[in-house]
Amino acid sequence: MSTPRIRGVTGLLDQILLTAECASADSRGAGSSTAGLHGRTGSADSPNEPRVVARRGRPSGKAVAAAPKEKVTVRIATDLIATYRDWSWEARSQLSHLVEQALKDYRERNH
Repeated sequence: MSTPRIRGVTGLLDQILLTAECASADSRGAGSSTAGLHGRTGSADSPNEPRVVARRGRPSGKAVAAAPKEKVTVRIATDLIATYRDWSWEARSQLSHLVEQALKDYRERNH
């Protein structure tokens, strides 16, 4: 039997979710009534249950208008960028935000 062809990111995400859902159903047992993925109850193979689709894309609502930006290439000292990588994940701060802030601070000090 041939497997269906997966098309695009949507198809890939659907396949991943379906695989995870089946594995979860197998670990719970076929007759389990405990809550499964997405808070559903009962067997994952129930034909009466609507198919749950993962939310994709940006959240709905009005987008905040951002100032236009320009892409640039910068060369930063190896030890300085290594230090940034060490703490940036916990700080949740993008390098571009830090560069913008540094340029604004520099402009204020020198003008």
